[in-house]
Amino acid sequence: MRPKDEARITRLMNYIQQYQLENGKAPTYRQIQKDLSYQYLNSVTRDVASLKERGLIVMDETGPWKSIYIPDNLRKGKTIKASLLGTCACGEPMTAVEDIVYTCALPVEIFGESPRFLLTAKGRSMIGCGIYNGDIMVVLAQETADPGQIVIARVHEGEDATAKILAKDENGYYLRPANDELNEDGTRKYNDIHLDGDWSILGVVTHVIHQARLEQPV
Repeated sequence: MRPKDEARITRLMNYIQQYQLENGKAPTYRQIQKDLSYQYLNSVTRDVASLKERGLIVMDETGPWKSIYIPDNLRKGKTIKASLLGTCACGEPMTAVEDIVYTCALPVEIFGESPRFLLTAKGRSMIGCGIYNGDIMVVLAQETADPGQIVIARVHEGEDATAKILAKDENGYYLRPANDELNEDGTRKYNDIHLDGDWSILGVVTHVIHQARLEQPV
């Protein structure tokens, strides 16, 4: 029996972990062969089998192709770093504070492995989505979003930032609040923001960390 190349097997394990972190899926056998310069595909199969025997990976063999996964028990305790970048308006757009207040570790099991940042909600325009003044919004950093998602967007020629629901109609994209409160004269307190000029998406709100309250504001 040919002896196992332990250094190569360790390199393969590190590669699979990093590939999943960056791509959200496991590499194929041929991708492994290409990126790690295996001469033969059979060598990839043998090393993957060694990792499986040691309980370091699991295989999904239900489909037409075998898929590699890192077991959940190996992901427990793993964290990603996320920085609190200050305050973001949940009302009228305001200049975003982008100084790092502090950096904390978020558990991968809850928040996933993709890059995230934190913002403190200011205002009441998103209470219909459960975001209250002082809550911490966990934001998935990305430049695109689908209508219906809660986004952090730069508006007013990129000067101000706000948290709103991304919406779209026949006139294009706009930002919609989640609060139907009215002023004394019957007009809406929080208006839609129609996106013209230079605007951009900074990320999508995926989680909200609430402050402890005796009761939720109405």
